[in-house]
Amino acid sequence: MARNDHALTEPFGLLLIAFLIIVVALLITASLTGVIDEMLQKPALLTVTATQYDDGAGHHLIQLHHKQGNPVNINGSTHSGGVTEIMILVNDTTGTYRILNSGPMSAATWSPGQNLYIYSDGTVYRFSDTAPASAGVVSLAAGEQYTIQLIDMRPDILLHSLPVTIR
Repeated sequence: MARNDHALTEPFGLLLIAFLIIVVALLITASLTGVIDEMLQKPALLTVTATQYDDGAGHHLIQLHHKQGNPVNINGSTHSGGVTEIMILVNDTTGTYRILNSGPMSAATWSPGQNLYIYSDGTVYRFSDTAPASAGVVSLAAGEQYTIQLIDMRPDILLHSLPVTIR
């Protein structure tokens, strides 16, 4: 009579095979739905400076200058193929971060060499790629420090945190 020394090995082998089949099925499902692509996406590469900007009418604004790197879409603007979307937040004198609302934009993407102007209309902060007309613009508070954050929305990564003091 032959002795069976593999009594526990066979059930463990079956469990291992079932586990591997489930893992492979999950990986295939994740790759087909794009979950893996989102997790592996590299954040946008861009160099940005933030400085005070005076509009000539006595209003203090913040100017963001895109020095170099990838062109990006901003705060829900229209996607163009392969362009990363970023969100801009401002931490104002109240200490809370607020998402900027879009003002008039002449282009769908923000590219190297272009500027964005951050200003207040009295109720919300806005940004525009052209310096806004003085009408309706409320000057940012002199002597206050603002922090501008740029966040890549897909992998949800902080790209820049830029302090600006209004003088």
